[in-house]
Amino acid sequence: MAHAILSPSSIHRIIRCPYSAKPNAEAPSTSSLPAAKGTAIHEMCETLLKDRLEGINLSDYYLGKTIELEGYSFEITKDDIFTVEVYVDYIKNRTKELNGKLLIEEKVYANEIHDDLWGTADAVILGENNRMVIADLKSGAYPVDVIFNEQLMSYAIACLSRYGNENTVLELTVVQPNKKAFHKDGFIRTWDIQAIDLIDWAENILKPACDEAMGEEPNAHAGDWCKFCVLKQNNTCETYKTFIGGNDE
Repeated sequence: MAHAILSPSSIHRIIRCPYSAKPNAEAPSTSSLPAAKGTAIHEMCETLLKDRLEGINLSDYYLGKTIELEGYSFEITKDDIFTVEVYVDYIKNRTKELNGKLLIEEKVYANEIHDDLWGTADAVILGENNRMVIADLKSGAYPVDVIFNEQLMSYAIACLSRYGNENTVLELTVVQPNKKAFHKDGFIRTWDIQAIDLIDWAENILKPACDEAMGEEPNAHAGDWCKFCVLKQNNTCETYKTFIGGNDE
């Protein structure tokens, strides 16, 4: 299976609508031009962070290059290069500041919550003084908040069980250098959560939702989290239809 049923990228929706987990996981994979570009940007960042282009100028190598990916063809632009540079520079500098060990595109498993909850964290920094950074690169134009970001919190609980302890401070970070995604806190947003608070959230909110989602009769609840749900897109969710009908009255 390419993706977890309880994917961290979908966990915001799953917590609010456990019923949505399986239908979305079982739906055929789809892509879009922004998604394909996002994949290319992530691959460029991974290449640079692993020093595979050491001594080569990023713009000289990538700018204007045509990429064929996920059924789309596009050129790498100056804005794409800017996104990569901001993210890579931040991750490298933060790793040095914490005298840390950098894990890139790290597959993490939250088996203590549920066996089907796993995903790939863009970057994990295991720093000194029991500080751990969980960073997520966002290349899209929709601004993403970091405070109580449940995707990052899901990565964090998986990393905590493997690399941390009850005294670890989890530094959650969203890096989103897209100039169209204006956010009052800038391109780089960080938020600290103590291990004990993260564990409390995972045990009392995350785990019950995951257990229900994988059970025989998960409940459906409609709201703004339905936006990218396949059931809404296919017009097959009676709960969403009722929700819309009620809002129209």
